[in-house]
Amino acid sequence: MDDSRKIGLLATLLITVFFALQGLFGIEAYSYQEGNLYVHVMDVGQGDAVLIHTPKGKNIIIDGGPHDNIREPLSDILGFGLHTIDEVYLTHPHADHMSGLLTVLKKYFVEKVWYTGVVHTTPIFREFLQEISDQEITLQLVESQNTRMIDGVTFEVLYPDKNIQEKKNWIENENGLNDTSIVMRLVYGDTSFLLLGDAEEALENYLLEQEIYVESDVLKIGHHGSKTSTQKKFLEAVDPEFAAISYGENSYGHPHGSVINRLNKKGVQYFETKKNGTITFISDGYEIQTITER
Repeated sequence: MDDSRKIGLLATLLITVFFALQGLFGIEAYSYQEGNLYVHVMDVGQGDAVLIHTPKGKNIIIDGGPHDNIREPLSDILGFGLHTIDEVYLTHPHADHMSGLLTVLKKYFVEKVWYTGVVHTTPIFREFLQEISDQEITLQLVESQNTRMIDGVTFEVLYPDKNIQEKKNWIENENGLNDTSIVMRLVYGDTSFLLLGDAEEALENYLLEQEIYVESDVLKIGHHGSKTSTQKKFLEAVDPEFAAISYGENSYGHPHGSVINRLNKKGVQYFETKKNGTITFISDGYEIQTITER
């Protein structure tokens, strides 16, 4: 066999091995462009799950949706294989935000989990904490407002602004677990995103009373568009250009017509996971592009 043919066969072998290793260790199904921030509001049915992909490739998940519904949209985005989830945030311990995080913990390499310390007396919540302990994953308490920079993106925790592990420390007129939700604002260049978990009117009012800056280009609507969320004065303060409502088949009346009317009157372009599938917002630091599955 001549040398040129040997070189050709070797090149073919190396290419085959390269793609085989990609298949083993993970191929990103979504085509990411370095330097852009991606915020995926995933279609997980009646629940919430958001994947943030930073401009330098870190993956941060906020909530995991119900059951293991996150498995398919997350695999569609990341591809199959071994992937690292750099951080996970549990906004509050209701099953429609938490259950899918068990799937994330078991399927991916999770480096850190953030939560408020507020507990729920359900088996699924105990299993969630046990899985974190068994894997010796760092568990970090959110007990104050804080600002961190990750890959050029500013992550602002707006709430909780104090330790809320004990009920006596919750906000006045608290509305159960929903109003213990972590509220986070992301800022990348001139663009911004407000993520509310299941925040309802009491928490919205608290943020306004504390004069916390909430104005953002994109609003992830609180509590699946419930009539008890996205009050007019709060929507006015946020003043979004875009909004995303995460929900599925439900008997709660989500999203409520009053919320939709307020969005329409204000001229907000909104998307719904039930109708549009996974909603992706892409920011280059100057402008925001939106992509939906359907």
